[in-house]
Amino acid sequence: MTKAKYSALLASFDMAKLVCADYGYDCDFVVEGESDQVAEKFRIHTEEEHGIDYSKETLTKFMLDNNY
Repeated sequence: MTKAKYSALLASFDMAKLVCADYGYDCDFVVEGESDQVAEKFRIHTEEEHGIDYSKETLTKFMLDNNY
């Protein structure tokens, strides 16, 4: 595997997606991008829109458990 392909492969592992409806909300909010940014944006959304403050650790675990 060339260095460029290896780097692209590693970069894809840091990408994530969270869908608010996956948490049981009737909400079409979706966020995609780097895992740290996704967790933070989703945390802010759920706190502001649904009144629930998920920790970054909880959201990271959810992403890992669900292969996001």
